[in-house]
Amino acid sequence: MSWIIWYLFLIVFIAVYLQRRRRMQQLIHKHIKRKIGKGINIMNELMKKYIGLEVIIYTGFSSVSGKLTKIEDGWAEIETETGNEIINLEYISRIKEYPRNKKGKKSSIRALFEE
Repeated sequence: MSWIIWYLFLIVFIAVYLQRRRRMQQLIHKHIKRKIGKGINIMNELMKKYIGLEVIIYTGFSSVSGKLTKIEDGWAEIETETGNEIINLEYISRIKEYPRNKKGKKSSIRALFEE
């Protein structure tokens, strides 16, 4: 008979543990979502000064160069040679204006990677 009590105690303990763990995950997710929302607004404001300029945008995986046309709700639209591209602002690690030489022409690709 005592093993039934221990079995029920174990089930209740596991249920309480799993419920608490789920609640902590919800709180962490809510906190991260709130932080990301603030970060997007800051990135929107910082990138607005580059609208209309030839830029190079670096993400974690690749880079895109072209003219920045607009920024809305965490997304940036870039006009490239092949067409328009849309990039999520969460993945942008760096942005800079396309380098030009003294005569105003675009610098060579080799100059981009000399930093």
